[in-house]
Amino acid sequence: MASAVDALRLSRSYLEEVEQRFDQLESGDTSLVQQLDRTLELAKRQIELAEQLDPNVAIDEYNLPEARLKYHYWKAGIESSSRKNNAAAIEHLKSALAIDESFAPTHFMLALCYAATGRKSDALTHSRRAVELDPENMEYRKTLDRLENVSGAALQLGTFRGS
Repeated sequence: MASAVDALRLSRSYLEEVEQRFDQLESGDTSLVQQLDRTLELAKRQIELAEQLDPNVAIDEYNLPEARLKYHYWKAGIESSSRKNNAAAIEHLKSALAIDESFAPTHFMLALCYAATGRKSDALTHSRRAVELDPENMEYRKTLDRLENVSGAALQLGTFRGS
């Protein structure tokens, strides 16, 4: 029988696999999208198993809330970048923010999703928060600058591309 630590360790490995392969999604490979979706589902099962066995399990600094946050973050990334389903991505990102509001990449991806759906005010709010949390990140700063300088009409037409 698996222990909570084993399950959490396995979930982390699955999530790291998704992170390592995520940039390959730009190729439009639908089989890769399916593979990453399956890997995320395996991670989710291990997270749930770990929680059943010991809701306070942790490995060093890695714990169940971080695992859940990463699951939602990567699920949102797949929904947004591969499926162009920003509504689903936004819901996953909101779930991630409910776990940890201070994870700058979540705010950044949320800003991009809101921009893609024409919601400039929401995009600006989350872009500003990403910059506030990680002021040295030039990708975040460029996206904020672009959002501040794009018209609402251009955003509605889908001409905003982020950084």
